Amino acid sequence: MNRHVPIDFSQHSVVLREIDIQPSSFGISLFAYIDEQDLAQQRIALIREVAFYVTVTIVLFFVLAFYLSNHIAAPIQLLRQRIKAMEQGQLTSPPSIRRYDEIGSLYNAFNKMTGTLKNKEAQLLKLANHDELTGILNRRALLEQARQLRYSDSMTAVCVMDLDHFKSINDKFGHAVGDEALLRFCQLVTKELGPGHVFGRLGGEEFALLLPDMDVSLATKFTERIRMLTEQSLYLSLPANAGRLVTVSIGITIWTHGDINKALAAADHCLYQAKHMGRNKVVAC
Repeated sequence: MNRHVPIDFSQHSVVLREIDIQPSSFGISLFAYIDEQDLAQQRIALIREVAFYVTVTIVLFFVLAFYLSNHIAAPIQLLRQRIKAMEQGQLTSPPSIRRYDEIGSLYNAFNKMTGTLKNKEAQLLKLANHDELTGILNRRALLEQARQLRYSDSMTAVCVMDLDHFKSINDKFGHAVGDEALLRFCQLVTKELGPGHVFGRLGGEEFALLLPDMDVSLATKFTERIRMLTEQSLYLSLPANAGRLVTVSIGITIWTHGDINKALAAADHCLYQAKHMGRNKVVAC
């Protein structure tokens, strides 16, 4: 009786090259022949399949790396650079990005913080350099501006101005009225300033005006107009029943080099001469 036994040739096949086949007296010998060319083709197909999957894996890796670099690593690196710049005092806002994930929220929060710090810095600079009441330069900022003018070759007219009888205004009408008179005077002078002119408050009712490229004659003419405008209009800041004018005395000197404080002292000496001559005058030394 013939029986067909199924055999898996893939598990029991060998390649015969030069094999000495001896007859056996016992058992069964099975020889399967597979063409070497077929094996080579299968090997090439397998290599191509493996190469395809390796290529796909590499491409996916680089795509993922590019995505992570541009959407996560790059914004974080930029934030690190901005934080380092902030540590050095450079409050520059990073460029805006449109992100709606955690990175975008962090980025927007940093932008908002930077904007707030810039506003606070501007406010602090203003408080450090400007008089709180009048808004003009304070003494420190005025002296700093003067030191910059010291390196120029041209002369500078230094004018010291003081409102006359200001203490009596505060005593009679109160400090609120006195503050209003100071504010009105600063607004009046500021309107007359030209390019390069420096105007600041030395303290109380005393002010300084630096006029580059002006000699005594031009500075006297310029400040005489300020004296006249003060006499004509500053009394309007007082109550209607004040019955007196608000005037200003001005001393002028020429500063070419050296310490600005000495020039201010010289101009202040001219100012006291104007006071002794009856006030509401311009005196140049």
